[in-house]
Amino acid sequence: MFKTSNKYLSRDLVSPSQRSNQSSLSISAVQKIQKPSTIITELQKPDEQVSFKKFQIIAKPTPEPTKTQNVKTDVEIEVYPNMPAAGDFVNIVSVFNSRHVYIRSLEPAADKQFRVNLYNINKLCKTARPIQSLPAPKSYACTDYQGDGLFYRVRVVKAEDLNNITVRYVDFGNVEKKTFKDLRQLPEECKEFKIFKIAVTLNDIPATLDSNKKMLNYLQRISDDVTNKYKIFYENDRAVLLDAFSGESLNKQLLDLINFKQQIKDKEIEKEELSSGRGSGSSDSSSNESLDTVKGIQKMSVMERVMEPPFTFEYLTVGDDVPVIIVDNSLLEHGCFSCCLEKNASGIERISKKSQWYADKDSHHYIPIEREYILVRYSDDSEWYRAQVSAVVEDEKDTFEVTFIDYGNVTKVTPEDIRHYPDTFTEPCRTTTCLISDLPYEIDEEIAKELRKEIQFPSMKTISKVLSVTDEGYACVLMGLSI
Repeated sequence: MFKTSNKYLSRDLVSPSQRSNQSSLSISAVQKIQKPSTIITELQKPDEQVSFKKFQIIAKPTPEPTKTQNVKTDVEIEVYPNMPAAGDFVNIVSVFNSRHVYIRSLEPAADKQFRVNLYNINKLCKTARPIQSLPAPKSYACTDYQGDGLFYRVRVVKAEDLNNITVRYVDFGNVEKKTFKDLRQLPEECKEFKIFKIAVTLNDIPATLDSNKKMLNYLQRISDDVTNKYKIFYENDRAVLLDAFSGESLNKQLLDLINFKQQIKDKEIEKEELSSGRGSGSSDSSSNESLDTVKGIQKMSVMERVMEPPFTFEYLTVGDDVPVIIVDNSLLEHGCFSCCLEKNASGIERISKKSQWYADKDSHHYIPIEREYILVRYSDDSEWYRAQVSAVVEDEKDTFEVTFIDYGNVTKVTPEDIRHYPDTFTEPCRTTTCLISDLPYEIDEEIAKELRKEIQFPSMKTISKVLSVTDEGYACVLMGLSI
């Protein structure tokens, strides 16, 4: 059964703030995109194994601290000196307010050193001693995020009492409440690692909007998406962030959020003027259709159907021992499953986030035709995904059978759960539907049951041999199954 994209596997870097509202996750290589231990997976040395099992620190009882026991304020940890150059790729790691965000460079040298730092910090802090007294503001400590066993550097913002200590994650910028028992002494070696998080001011965003909830929520959603990627440019010493995939300006998107109601109001005034003959424009049908669209009334003549995909397909290629991620196994009874290369797992997550972003911008129901590319809201998780219309269901009014192109499963939907496909959504499709060649011709329930055990969802598998791949993205594969 198809589920939300959050189940898909990735080795992307994840910050504490990007995990704050997400579900619990599995261990080792079979992880979800949000799993904090993916940081460690990326940074493992070739011959070093990292355990993700829960552990317990056995230590002598620490004397109960008093509220007046404050440790000495630490010296500042050095910040990485190089600001990202104009045109560099960056990732938004957390949000301070609507005008200020924390970013880090995705340029290879900086990105690699950042990951190495996190690996070493976690390793050193796992054996650190508990703090001995109520920490002073601006002092450093370390803590694991929500008890997951992965440690990060933090700096105390405020310590009200033993159960109310506000800390900021040094390498990401997000803030969290902790208790005295959650904190450990930061090893001196950890203070040698430079900070790669950089605070930037967004250009064109006025200070009066610092606390705008709509803008804050929008930025937080972007920050929570671990795959967010922007090109940074500078105007008046302030940052302009252009989406690496769509090229759209984040600065403009934020301003458009608060101007949207005014845009609708202007359209209503314009429509009234046209209907009364007071407007300067013509009142032909195409103008009325455009205005009606603002109120959610779909007019097909103002939308061009997307019958040819504005993106490329990157399927599996013929070869032996191909590592893949299983993204759907709902058709195992027919000897089929869908997968992508292990290295492309984060791309599928990014596509899902992009689909949601585009759908949020369009509130209009849509009536497609057969073979058309669309965005579809899946009923099980209310999230939006890319799809293609497989068929119009004749015996059910306004019902369409669609195939989710990035996952391979099929469902039925009606216009309220369909949106027009944006022609600027050009992320390649990297999912291949595989037909298992080494199976009996007839698949009974017993074989299907064994298949579900062998090819679980989600999981990492190795295809023994990809025999052939069609132009439509169907691969004939050998799995080496003992069924």
